Amino acid sequence: MHANTRKMPKAIGGLAALVGVLALFGVARFYQADADREVRELPEPESRALYERTLETLRTSCMHVTGPNLSEYCRQQADIIRRFPQCDRACRETADQFVQPAR
Repeated sequence: MHANTRKMPKAIGGLAALVGVLALFGVARFYQADADREVRELPEPESRALYERTLETLRTSCMHVTGPNLSEYCRQQADIIRRFPQCDRACRETADQFVQPAR
């Protein structure tokens, strides 16, 4: 078998993996943009109420969570609250406590 022929499947596999990663990144960005839009489109009273409830949940109930299911819930709440335009520095610092560190 020719040396270039053996390298071809590896190159195709690498290209396929790269395309897959880029596709996943694109889907994630689509859902993030969709969630951002949904938050922006909430009527002001509902937006304010959801923001205040979510922030209160993060500051109270989520501060004492140790189990994986509730930890995931708190991470999701932190992600949601960061999408609100009124999420200031103190809000972001609270939300940051629930974000998993990058590995």
